[in-house]
Amino acid sequence: MANRKMIDDSFKKFIHHTMSMRQLTNVELVNTYWQQAHQIARTGRLGFIIRGNLSWESKHPQGVSSSIGIWLKSNRYEPVGKHIAEEPVRTYLQWYMNIYEIWGTLAIRIDPNDASTSKPLIEQALEKVTCVSNTMSFLCGASLCWFPASYAWVRHEPMPSPPEQAMTESWDCIPLQRSQHESTSIIINDEYVTNQLFPLVDRIEAMPLAVQAVKPLLTGMRRLTAMPQV
Repeated sequence: MANRKMIDDSFKKFIHHTMSMRQLTNVELVNTYWQQAHQIARTGRLGFIIRGNLSWESKHPQGVSSSIGIWLKSNRYEPVGKHIAEEPVRTYLQWYMNIYEIWGTLAIRIDPNDASTSKPLIEQALEKVTCVSNTMSFLCGASLCWFPASYAWVRHEPMPSPPEQAMTESWDCIPLQRSQHESTSIIINDEYVTNQLFPLVDRIEAMPLAVQAVKPLLTGMRRLTAMPQV
């Protein structure tokens, strides 16, 4: 009975916590991050993932950081010389879907017990994430979208060797690209992120409030000059 009461109390606290923000806003992204409020408060970081046809060949496995609290890390997987079973999902996404990931976080300080003061801080963070994603798209001419993410310490257990199987044959449907755009990826490196992306984001974020209204237009544009492509 004691365990059931603890579960019931925890569930009531979770519902109360969730509803405290839903009573203030119906923006799903804000509410999604509010469900992770205690984790965000502990780490001081709000996580996100940028996905698209932008392949960041990085030499920094721990990622790179800006002066205004932005951390980015390439999640690009290099499958050459490795067994396809080691990373089947990322291999499929990169080879067949032309989708690469960039992980990121923003420094943030919120109070998980105070929705009213945390709401504008989360909203400001979401605007900055959108600015980072759109600025990267603007600079590189890449088609990018960002998604919410939980920033957490994860233990990675080694995968067991796949069992040997007899060769089989079958008729399969293999995805084809609908256009050249879908089969073209844009390559960047660490210097491009630190020397061009971060400074431009800093300048955009430093714009006067009167100019903030046109920020989406500025960061949503596409540059016409070509980037290295494969």
